[in-house]
Amino acid sequence: MKFHVLINRWANFYFFIANLSEWHFSCRKRYNFFWLAADDKFSKTEKKYLKIFKKILLKYHFFRYLGILFSTKLEKKDWIEAAKLLNKNEYKTFNKVFAIFEQRFNKIWNPTILKQNAKILQKELKSKYCKEIQKDLKIFLGENKIKQVNIYLLKHPAENWYLAGGANIGNNKLTLECNELRPNEASVELAAATVWHEFIHLAYQQKIEKEINRIITVKKQKQINLPLIQKRSLKEALSEIIIFSLFPKGYLADKYLHYQPYKKIKQQLNEYLKIYKQFRKGKLADFNVLRFYFIYKLYPLTKKYIQNKKQIDEDYIKTVLKYLGIKKTG
Repeated sequence: MKFHVLINRWANFYFFIANLSEWHFSCRKRYNFFWLAADDKFSKTEKKYLKIFKKILLKYHFFRYLGILFSTKLEKKDWIEAAKLLNKNEYKTFNKVFAIFEQRFNKIWNPTILKQNAKILQKELKSKYCKEIQKDLKIFLGENKIKQVNIYLLKHPAENWYLAGGANIGNNKLTLECNELRPNEASVELAAATVWHEFIHLAYQQKIEKEINRIITVKKQKQINLPLIQKRSLKEALSEIIIFSLFPKGYLADKYLHYQPYKKIKQQLNEYLKIYKQFRKGKLADFNVLRFYFIYKLYPLTKKYIQNKKQIDEDYIKTVLKYLGIKKTG
């Protein structure tokens, strides 16, 4: 399986506007803070069209995620694809919104950094340990049919160590949000680990969800509301926890990379335990913090499964459910 790191200006432009609109809880408010700090506040026209743009994004949501339209190898194709999916008014609105925000985007657009990042990340993803990761994923999650993945880099304005990704732009494509990557720094390994996290979503999400549905009925899933600030269904939370147990700061990251995520998690365990206790009492918890407690708890079990060449099964998922406070699955 091969990774190809790519840069698309329209993908970055779409990401910029979509994030500013804050159409979904996953939009990064910290990016907007930096972007707006470097420029004036929104004009009345910008506010007006951001609201219209947000409505269009909410209409299609992730069922027909519009970011897919702006993630192609040939940038000229992006607007052709947009014209096929959007109705005439929506297409006209998109053109208007991009025109309104073009000046803002040009101020922050820096392809030079992304080109450097692409070279650095491409080299990292060709490291020998990547083949070993694939072997361990095959042990724990089984076979996958993906032979090639295109990684689209999205430039963000936050700290260099902050990295994020997405696996919602197609069957063999994912995104990596990054600032400047520098050779031989921990952020490069963390970028690779983030890619592996998103790759697992890409390659194994359906298999994990199928296993979850086999163990806990869909009817029961709908009855459970987890007290999380970031609203997630039980299936979404379970899938995310399982994948986090591997990357970017779980067992496989700790096994193959040098930045020792598990050691750092243990150093802050009291903070995570405090959030977990609040969660178990039914109080709203931040999943972005809570996940580190689950990584800590699942680390020995995940290690045992992979070392014993054992694939994820009912017992593993029931252990995760137990940590979530769920005992009955029928």
